Amino acid sequence: DVGGPGARGPGGRAPAAEQGRDRPVPADAGFAGWLASVHDLVEAYFVLEDPAAVEAESVELLVETELGPALLPGRETGPETGPETGPETGPDAGSGAERGPGGGLLLRGFVDRIDVLPGGGLRVVDYKTGRIPHESGEAAAMFQLKFYALALLQLRGTVPDELRLLYLPAGQWLSYSPDADELRRFARVLDALWTAIRTAGREGDFPPRRSGMCRFCRHRERCPEWGGTPPPYPGWPSTDDEPLPDDG
Repeated sequence: DVGGPGARGPGGRAPAAEQGRDRPVPADAGFAGWLASVHDLVEAYFVLEDPAAVEAESVELLVETELGPALLPGRETGPETGPETGPETGPDAGSGAERGPGGGLLLRGFVDRIDVLPGGGLRVVDYKTGRIPHESGEAAAMFQLKFYALALLQLRGTVPDELRLLYLPAGQWLSYSPDADELRRFARVLDALWTAIRTAGREGDFPPRRSGMCRFCRHRERCPEWGGTPPPYPGWPSTDDEPLPDDG
């Protein structure tokens, strides 16, 4: 599992990104500073891998699929049917943005890289420029790659042999091997999570939760966790045809 023997690698060498940090970059260096940071990350990549030994099937691959009954057994789906609610009554009724033509949950994303392994299996790879998580956070770090693995299972009918996160600044990776049953459970988790998000959005139920990330938030004066009062909730759009805010 994640964090088990062989999950982290390679070790025993100073990451290239750290080796290059003896070259100070002024805060206002602009493009030159950005270019120096890119140089360090590229050096770090070559510490992690020999690209000549990698057989990449695809890079920056767009995966888009709708979770069907095979992964969500028991779900009644249809163009106008929400989960367990009947036509036009559920939180996703009439939605064409997040539910597919068959009523299933849409999965969409770009996979950094898919490798073909020597035995013919697949490895899903994602590059990270942040810090490698502590062992307690490794499962959460794999959430994104499980998402991609689930999409590939739906699209190709095969489970990737390996999910790998490459943490370039640390010169390390995390590796995990999922199985079909686990991904089916993950499909149910995603479906329930998105239904809960849509329900909260319609009802305006957004309970705050204090965390270490609060120190970066610019809206603490409006947050109940910090003694603030949020503005009135404007309500859900009148129809699902109105686009939701773009996170990107």
